[in-house]
Amino acid sequence: FRNMEKQTFKAIVTDHTKVQVVEEHFREINKGEVLIKMHSMPINPNDRYIVNGFFNFGRDGEFKGIGFEGSGQIVEVGPDVDPSLIGKKVAQIGNPFTRIYQGSWRQYLY
Repeated sequence: FRNMEKQTFKAIVTDHTKVQVVEEHFREINKGEVLIKMHSMPINPNDRYIVNGFFNFGRDGEFKGIGFEGSGQIVEVGPDVDPSLIGKKVAQIGNPFTRIYQGSWRQYLY
């Protein structure tokens, strides 16, 4: 997969004062993880709370991802994940109050 794609992808993030598109680098996939190529990401009314700082789950000035849910297709799997999952279509839901939250408004999601 990585030989066919650029080594970066786009993500939409906010620091609670503005929204911007950034380039993020692919990283190694950890145990228990999959890499999803996102196909759709709805605009949930709660996403406005993230943008406006009501759900201020990051440090001030720190950019955080936007979006709670989405769908896509698994394109890579971690070392301990069944490789037959590659190509499967999946739904995703995230919790912005966790340390690993990335937001779903992005081209790829771990």
